[in-house]
Amino acid sequence: GINAEYGKQWYQRRVREAVVSTQSTGSPSLNTPIPAVIMVVLCEFLYLLVDVNLLIPCLGTVEWFFYAVTFSVLIYLRYKEPKTPRPVKIPLVLAFGLFCVTVTFVILPLFSPDS
Repeated sequence: GINAEYGKQWYQRRVREAVVSTQSTGSPSLNTPIPAVIMVVLCEFLYLLVDVNLLIPCLGTVEWFFYAVTFSVLIYLRYKEPKTPRPVKIPLVLAFGLFCVTVTFVILPLFSPDS
């Protein structure tokens, strides 16, 4: 029992150290995480292989979806935890309006004849 628990903790610590050391290596002169920059460059090369006219509307819809999720979480937290201190308090009318606009931008492309 205790040996298995110790082995599990040792394994988790080794995995965590390996992940942190490989993902957080940075350039001391540029202050950038090198693996993240390499991944972005590889993704950009993959984008070159795809038709850009197809890629732009898809990524735009995904971007508006995440904006809608952000505004929905903002509204949810304002009702669930109203006393929590926040650096900026957006009026709920503005949050509801922006949520409706972003949901519209997500739903409308689903019914467009081009998609």
